[in-house]
Amino acid sequence: ETERAVSVHEHLLRRGDLPKADRDRAQHELAQDFFKAGLFDRAEAAYAELRGTAFEREARLALLSLYERSRDWSKAAEVAAELEAAGTGSFSGRIAHYLCEQALVAQSQGHPDLAQELLGQAQRREPEAARAYVLQGQLLLKAGQPEAAFATFNKLLVANPAAFNLVAADCATAAQNLGQPERAIALLLEQYQRAPS
Repeated sequence: ETERAVSVHEHLLRRGDLPKADRDRAQHELAQDFFKAGLFDRAEAAYAELRGTAFEREARLALLSLYERSRDWSKAAEVAAELEAAGTGSFSGRIAHYLCEQALVAQSQGHPDLAQELLGQAQRREPEAARAYVLQGQLLLKAGQPEAAFATFNKLLVANPAAFNLVAADCATAAQNLGQPERAIALLLEQYQRAPS
């Protein structure tokens, strides 16, 4: 059925007498055929052909889904920014997530400075999102920078107090590594007063 659908839509696109609106619709259907069949490279190319058409928004949303599936975080961030600029809505949370994913890749490839920069971008993009602070603090702690890690965990406490419990143990470890467990005790008691758990 997919082969038949692709064949029909490709045949329509080859016709010279097809009105532009019908040509765009056939191109959109062809892109969807490729996407459903898992032919992501061909789907990407077919969706790219829809720029400047009535199907551009749908094509960008489909490309975003495609890049998420293939874990191409930089392209996903690019498309999300385009959608946001076009007035489709806010994609800040998703872009922050993509930046966090890119940071993890950079860290695993031995680029800790780039990872920290990407996490900083994620924090600026979505200041209340916990993940960027959590990752940054944990990476700093592993890198032997407990003071910077402790400061990052404090930033998380300000930005998203409810999420601080995710890093309470890491925060205590950072303070212990600094030889200042009383800093962690004070912080944890303060947080416990706010939200006992």
